[in-house]
Amino acid sequence: MRGTEAELPRAAAFELAVRLAGVTGTRSRVVPAPDGSYRVEAPLPEGLAGDAQCGVLELLREADRFGHRARAFGQVVWAELDRYGSDRPDGAPRAGGPDSREPAHRALRPPAHR
Repeated sequence: MRGTEAELPRAAAFELAVRLAGVTGTRSRVVPAPDGSYRVEAPLPEGLAGDAQCGVLELLREADRFGHRARAFGQVVWAELDRYGSDRPDGAPRAGGPDSREPAHRALRPPAHR
């Protein structure tokens, strides 16, 4: 049985969080936004193996937008899932997907050391 329109992005966000946690070995979190979209954040452990990094990138490409932040406590990847997901009424391509201007492999570039 399909969920309501409001439940679909929520379910997708939690599924993505579980899958990111499985690849990274860390605890992901899901943050709802007032517009009905969801943000998934997952910390990246130091020394994450190359095949795991590729797995993270493949998962992030499923989102409408994704990125990476370097924080004092470590690195975090994030993904945002819009209310409409891949069935957006405007037909716009997903950001970070094949039509993105930024190659996906740049999302996990380590911060420059100074």
